[in-house]
Amino acid sequence: MITFDFNTGKKVEKLCCNNIANIDAFLQQKCYFIIKNYKALILKVFDYTEIHPYPVNILFSLNLAKTLKHWKVPFYFLSDEALHVSAALIGDKCISQTDDTIMVILVNGNELTKLDLRRKSDGYICVRYEKSECSPNPKDVCRKRLNTNNCKQTIATNISSKAESKKLLKLLKDQNVTVLEDYFQLSMANVLIEITKYICDKSYNKYNYFQKRDQMTFISRKMYMGSADDFLLPKQNAGIKLPFTDTCIVPRIHNYFYICILNDDMATIVTGEKTLKEKCHQIKVTFTIDRNQLPSFKQEPIILESIKNLPKTLNEKCKDSRIPVIGFLDNLSVICIWNEKENSYKFLDSWNGLDGKNLFLSFENEKPEIVDRALDIEHKKPPHIVYRKISKLVLLPKYIVSDLLKIMSMPSNNIQTDTEWGFDITKDEDNPVLLEFDSHDGSKKAASPAFLMAILLKEHKKVIKNEIGKKPKEFGFCIFGDFNAESQKRVEKELKAACELKKDICHFINA
Repeated sequence: MITFDFNTGKKVEKLCCNNIANIDAFLQQKCYFIIKNYKALILKVFDYTEIHPYPVNILFSLNLAKTLKHWKVPFYFLSDEALHVSAALIGDKCISQTDDTIMVILVNGNELTKLDLRRKSDGYICVRYEKSECSPNPKDVCRKRLNTNNCKQTIATNISSKAESKKLLKLLKDQNVTVLEDYFQLSMANVLIEITKYICDKSYNKYNYFQKRDQMTFISRKMYMGSADDFLLPKQNAGIKLPFTDTCIVPRIHNYFYICILNDDMATIVTGEKTLKEKCHQIKVTFTIDRNQLPSFKQEPIILESIKNLPKTLNEKCKDSRIPVIGFLDNLSVICIWNEKENSYKFLDSWNGLDGKNLFLSFENEKPEIVDRALDIEHKKPPHIVYRKISKLVLLPKYIVSDLLKIMSMPSNNIQTDTEWGFDITKDEDNPVLLEFDSHDGSKKAASPAFLMAILLKEHKKVIKNEIGKKPKEFGFCIFGDFNAESQKRVEKELKAACELKKDICHFINA
């Protein structure tokens, strides 16, 4: 720990210390003193890989940030690369206008890293990033990388003081690059004070560099990841300027969301949280990586207004027929029936009212049944860190069938499978699409989407009969979701086929 006086830039020897054995204990002892005497802490935390009791760096960093936030200590976690980019801008006293491009070259031994920085109103972002090994022809590599046509200026500095770094800096200097040799080591106080000014006042951003995401961090719907489809966020993988926020809306079908970090063929599960189960039709997931490269996410329930207003819509469109109406969205359904007493359509409470029921069809037992969750994982102690090799593993049991509406909406020759499905998509001479699943006796069974939907409708009819006293033979269907015209037609065709199997009549209602 090195301490500099903010006003004089001189090192405060009595407040410097080496080899802090336990950072948690150190902060607990010193936080009050730090609050009273320090402007901010700038921490290089990402290089530490073995910090007891944390198995990986990200858990150490998250816990450290939590402690500092609790004590309201201003802080900034900076990577070594970001620190030296900032040092280059500060050492050059770089003055630029919005949308100017500055090239910064970092030299580390035989490795050269080129960053094209674009000036924005609140600081610099990296718009192009290249790493090159300079041996065996460093002169050629330097010349090729120095495409400065669109750059206002080019600055080079070294991360290490190796002899190879010095040679590369000389080659760059010979090509009219501004070279700041050993600048961070020689002017550490100046660099840290300038960064501290930004930490304390975000409007002071003339040298601010938004560090990029160094790790591939994602929100996943699965602990076992088989493909990119298992990642919900972020939607883009490169060029992420920190802080970063991304959102998506997902069906109410998943059990958990996980924050994952990818490294080669390994995935680190940082944390997991059970998904919302009630008072929502869909879930809005917001994923954030803050300026310190620390990930977090939150869930928000979404109730679709079109479903919420369904009774009112049906009062206008179906008051004369008063037929039961089933609304489908993703892998759930709601039921509305005519209430004679209130002279109005109402959601059926025995089908979970406005929330509706999830439509996971289970063949685990001899009699098929609708279950609310395909796999209800109850962690007595949620995992904070788990390593998993990325492999093609399904999460749902093979006796569970789901997503029938989604499957119905697709062309039979282009079914987009989901790695989360336990069942398989197949076909035969008579059926262009069949779902193959495990039966209760261990045998393989296959059925068409219409046949499986007929089983689901049978369960809907039972609860409607219990409410109105007779089994309905006529239905209204409302299909919610973002289906295009062709997909909508395919869904309607399959629903009609399902009704015909039981000699039921159906009508489609635009809600």
